[in-house]
Amino acid sequence: MMLGLFATRVQAETKHCHTIEDCQQQIAERKAAQAKLLKEVTPELTGILTGVSQYEAERICRNEGMRLPTARELALVAQSLGAEGISETKKNGYYLVKGSDSIGNPDHFYFSNKGYKRPAGELGNKWFWSSSVHPVYSNSAYRLNGNHGYIYDYNRSNYNYNYAVRCVRSR
Repeated sequence: MMLGLFATRVQAETKHCHTIEDCQQQIAERKAAQAKLLKEVTPELTGILTGVSQYEAERICRNEGMRLPTARELALVAQSLGAEGISETKKNGYYLVKGSDSIGNPDHFYFSNKGYKRPAGELGNKWFWSSSVHPVYSNSAYRLNGNHGYIYDYNRSNYNYNYAVRCVRSR
């Protein structure tokens, strides 16, 4: 939602071009402005700690004075890595992420991982827990698959070496 407002602002600042070079320059400027705005709204994540359940991940972040990112924030991370990202309305190739934040506020959006570019290292190999809980199945929380960019819910009690936590600072 916030990113859409930023993108609208960037589009509103675009002028008509008179030559191909003018158009190419404006396209490059628009892409740079959108990339800058996406970076501003993408949460800054801490280092990676692996082998934890979602419950443990929440406790770890809380003990550090931080919190787990929401599914929407993890979607922004995926979007910063090339995924088509978030839509507030249904589109072809987008699937519903239907969750609630840690205090029960609904946070539903559509997401597409198309175009996601797997990052190198542990970020591309782990599944990162979010604080967003499935509204019907409260024992399920959403996580980001760093390998493919998918966001889907999974049992909060499960853990193995690939389940990871990265915390964000509260704003």
